[in-house]
Amino acid sequence: MRSIQQCTSSTVTATLTLALVIGVLCDSSFATANDPANVIPPGQEEILAEMLGKGATLPGGCSFADGRIQHTVIEATYVCPSGDVVVELSHPDVAPPSSQTTDRFALTVTRGAAPDGLTEALLASIRAGEGAFEWLHIAPEASAETASLAWLIGAALVLVVALTWVLRRRISRH
Repeated sequence: MRSIQQCTSSTVTATLTLALVIGVLCDSSFATANDPANVIPPGQEEILAEMLGKGATLPGGCSFADGRIQHTVIEATYVCPSGDVVVELSHPDVAPPSSQTTDRFALTVTRGAAPDGLTEALLASIRAGEGAFEWLHIAPEASAETASLAWLIGAALVLVVALTWVLRRRISRH
């Protein structure tokens, strides 16, 4: 059987661990919330399909097969004699280093081997049509003051628990 002091000590340890975990989660969620995003607004499908070569004759005998808009990324699949090629278009600010960029887009081959001339042709087509495309910029939802308040509340919780533990230990000794 455990004594009250042991239970209190275990409770304090668990509470401090919980407060630390909550603090880390709050910090990472505020960092995510504070990261602005560039999203693809509705109504851009035809512009994107044209930029990606829908209906066009592409180098290497490739043809546009499918395109998907996934919030911040456009994924396009091309059927080529040497095998399918998948490319992604994203905002240049969040593009991987291996991407090739235009003013408004970054193109990254994510699957398959693009035949000679395919990426260059896609980049030329994107450059020709990107003036009609506008990214929708989503501003951060949480402010720095909100993040500071969350940390302040977490610190206050830890302080209250620690003081309670100290007082209970003093009372149990007398």
